[in-house]
Amino acid sequence: QEQGMVRGATAVLRRAEGRFGEALEAGAATVELTRTFGAGHQAVKQGHVEANEAALALGERERAVQLLTTIEKLPPGLRPPYLEAQAYRFRARLDGNEAGYRAAAARLRELGIPFWRAVTLLEHGEEAGLAEAREIFERLGATPWLERVSAAASDRHLHVPA
Repeated sequence: QEQGMVRGATAVLRRAEGRFGEALEAGAATVELTRTFGAGHQAVKQGHVEANEAALALGERERAVQLLTTIEKLPPGLRPPYLEAQAYRFRARLDGNEAGYRAAAARLRELGIPFWRAVTLLEHGEEAGLAEAREIFERLGATPWLERVSAAASDRHLHVPA
């Protein structure tokens, strides 16, 4: 369990440092622990998210699809709701599936996970969603993410209240 938590934390840290290859490997190594601890283990869930984020940052679409498919293949009773929400989000990013963004945001709201809900709303990029994402990031004090909301609104020439 300790090694799983170290691998998951390493994936987060390496991705934050922009070392996406190392983040992908640490996250994927954590995902491998699914067989031992199950998909609901915190390290496994963290590993899935970080590995997918890193694969997408590297442009490794095939690897991201492979990781995502491991979540989607889990039977519904064994698929943690958090990973289900993240799977909707990643599928939406990969396929441009608008419904996936809405499903992910709704599920994350149900689960009471505001940060990832705001990330999902930001990725979706609709004006109302960007306004809600800004409000969540302000409440959380997530300054770098507020800058991303502003950049997204500017790129889309949207008015998102500050």
